[in-house]
Amino acid sequence: MPATSRSSVEPGQLQKQLSELDEDDLCYEFRRERFTVHRTHLYFLHYEYEPASDNTDLQKQLSELDEDDLCYEFRRERFTVHRTHLYFLHYEYEPASDNTDVTLVAQLSMERLQMLEAICKHWEGPISLALYLSDAEAQQFLRYAQGSEVLMSRRNVGYHIVYKEGQFYPVNLLRNVAMKHISTPYMFLSDIDFLPMYGLYEYLRKSVIQLDLANTKKALIVPAFETLRYRLSFPKSKAELLSMLDMGTLFTFRAWIETTNSFPEDIKWPTDGKIVSVPEYERDKEYEFIVLPNAYMIHMPHAPSFDITKFRSNKQYRVCLKTLKEEFQQDMSRRYGFAALKYLTAENNS
Repeated sequence: MPATSRSSVEPGQLQKQLSELDEDDLCYEFRRERFTVHRTHLYFLHYEYEPASDNTDLQKQLSELDEDDLCYEFRRERFTVHRTHLYFLHYEYEPASDNTDVTLVAQLSMERLQMLEAICKHWEGPISLALYLSDAEAQQFLRYAQGSEVLMSRRNVGYHIVYKEGQFYPVNLLRNVAMKHISTPYMFLSDIDFLPMYGLYEYLRKSVIQLDLANTKKALIVPAFETLRYRLSFPKSKAELLSMLDMGTLFTFRAWIETTNSFPEDIKWPTDGKIVSVPEYERDKEYEFIVLPNAYMIHMPHAPSFDITKFRSNKQYRVCLKTLKEEFQQDMSRRYGFAALKYLTAENNS
């Protein structure tokens, strides 16, 4: 049965109060908000669920977990089923007929919402986004999007809501949801905090042809940089970017972190104009990584997320993530052979 509020206003009285508001009042929208009627229904569901495994099998796997394990909550989290609302806003896009089209893929939470307009200005191609929101935040996002001329002018951005459940941020689930719902032959897997260079969409499409991606196993790498400035005059060319590097306005992304688990130095291009590549992964698909010589993206500064704060302040949190990472690496080794861990395990050997 529908839920009812303790106090209510008769429809006629509500219309009278609304009519008394001055629409020319600069605070009109704020005053009108208090008359908003919220529909509630205890059994109202209109979301889709990601396919779940057989319930009996799920219960069996859960029962096999050791509740005394200090990482029990982490292990249990992977069995969480999240409600999802695909294409939360209108989406309409027909991929280019030349089979070179690329979709930008990213995931975000409410605290990164301010990046959407900037990304849309930098990337004119299709975008697939997974947003991790509560029910209330989903409505906030709807109002935000409807009030944005930039977002409302785009029909090629797919917004997929994954509703909050559990205590951890399910980054891999979100990426998978965003990647699953693209309609183009290629994707550009990015992070919501990065702004791609202007024109990167067309540059990637041209690279698809030039590097014959349709007939070769190659993955393209876009060099990443970062700035500590919240207000940045975004470089319009590689020459301008290199100048900003020299002046200290930009830095190689995470250059201050030990990079023993990263790719070899010879793939970076601050002064090199040729395409260079990372040696092939000797795994099942054997992709060759190609660093694009005239592409770049810049990481914009932001306050630490709730999860990174937990990571920095909670030793057990860090221990569990390290344990799960090592288990993942072992699983990768069993599936694809030890060579698949060439870069993943480099930090363990340092």
